[in-house]
Amino acid sequence: MSMPAEVKERLLLPRWLTFQNAVKLGETHPDAELSLPATTSFFDKIRDWTIYRELPYAIDLVGTALLVDFRDAIVEEAARFILDQNNREMNLAEELARTYLGIIGVDQWGEKNNDGLSLCAQKAKGKLGALRALSKQYDRNPILWCDLAYYHALLGHDKKSERCMEVALGLAHENRFILRAATRCFLHVGDHEKALYHLRRSQLAKIDPWLLSTEIATGEALQKRSKNIKLAQSILHSQSFSPRSLSELAGTIGTIELREGAKKKSKKLFIQSLIDPNENAAAQAEWVNKDLDFTLPPIAKDIPCRYEADSRILYREKDYEASLEKANQWLLFQPFSSRPALFASYIAAVCLEDYHAAIDIINETKQFSPHNPTLSNNLAFALASLDRVDEAKIALFSVDPETLDPTDKSIFAATYGLINYRSGEREEGKALYETAVNNFKKLKDLQRAALALFFWGREERRLAGEGDAILKESIELGKSQNLFEIQDRALLLLGHK
Repeated sequence: MSMPAEVKERLLLPRWLTFQNAVKLGETHPDAELSLPATTSFFDKIRDWTIYRELPYAIDLVGTALLVDFRDAIVEEAARFILDQNNREMNLAEELARTYLGIIGVDQWGEKNNDGLSLCAQKAKGKLGALRALSKQYDRNPILWCDLAYYHALLGHDKKSERCMEVALGLAHENRFILRAATRCFLHVGDHEKALYHLRRSQLAKIDPWLLSTEIATGEALQKRSKNIKLAQSILHSQSFSPRSLSELAGTIGTIELREGAKKKSKKLFIQSLIDPNENAAAQAEWVNKDLDFTLPPIAKDIPCRYEADSRILYREKDYEASLEKANQWLLFQPFSSRPALFASYIAAVCLEDYHAAIDIINETKQFSPHNPTLSNNLAFALASLDRVDEAKIALFSVDPETLDPTDKSIFAATYGLINYRSGEREEGKALYETAVNNFKKLKDLQRAALALFFWGREERRLAGEGDAILKESIELGKSQNLFEIQDRALLLLGHK
């Protein structure tokens, strides 16, 4: 079983949001001085609306005005015209109009959403159909194309998603919402260089803290250090932007400083990031908490969608059932990301020993991340723990060992060790677990070493009534790594609790 997602490095990459959700989270409106000049073609749209007074011209004008942050009574008039049409098939158009006029509805954000990912995917098909119909009428609306990319990806149409996002960028390559969504789209489909290319050619990304954070974090993810870190530090000290606009940037630079050992600088930056954070910056601060020797300010309770931060907090408080509930909400919020699925499946399988729940989580998630090797590994682990050995083997067949890094190869060795034990092949299982533990120690990955030791000891006790020394070693390593769930379960097996 892979460790929870927090063990791997977390970078402050932007969330992939629909336009509606980006608006509700306050991520679409730049500070006033960041607005790029309205182009001649934009004023042509104003002229066309003034002359024709028809719905297509109103939608085109309002959508473009949002992208360039242009405020004027003539655009407000067009927005009200859209709402007056009362056409229930025009959901995106109405959303554009309401956004421009500041009429933003309230969303449940998943708290009462029991749909599950499968039903969400079914609903996405309806959304996709409606957007396709609109794209035939309003083919120069970049927001529409951006949302089309989102729903295509949600349904596993990666090539179509990428093409739609390229159209959106062609129509509005200097817009925060489009660029942040495009970054996640290209990372999701595996075209990492394209994600970084569009950010680094953008002029807006050099002055907008949201985009500057995205460019730096994406560069770090691809091990291509940004040349804009000093610029970012200058912006963070300039007091020219709101705390909300600086929250992700402060977290991104704080993460880099922490990685490089500058804990005092990191502390100041994370305190700055928590003045008025969005949920992503809040989650980053909670993620680094484990590596700090100081206490960060508490994260505000009223931040919308703070599922990831809450799930991590509850995990550390050993409230595993509540942590799993929040992780499932995080997964509904970000179905494209494997991180919430990995975290949720770990909580279910390791902390709660609910292997059926872990299998359900992974099976639903794999429709969005079919080639993720760690999800395949976690599925195999849960299946093998239920003695469904043949199914566990099938879960691993799709993974090419040559594509795995040393850590993942060791994770897979441990899982194959479990499969051998459950097949009655004790010596083969013992050899694989021993190899995995030794490799983790060589990699100085003591958390995964503790985890492998625990499951090795569990299998030894189950099959041969032995393994106490292995379990005791897992307890010692678990203590040093704050893996309370491993300590507690190992002590139970040893009869100490």
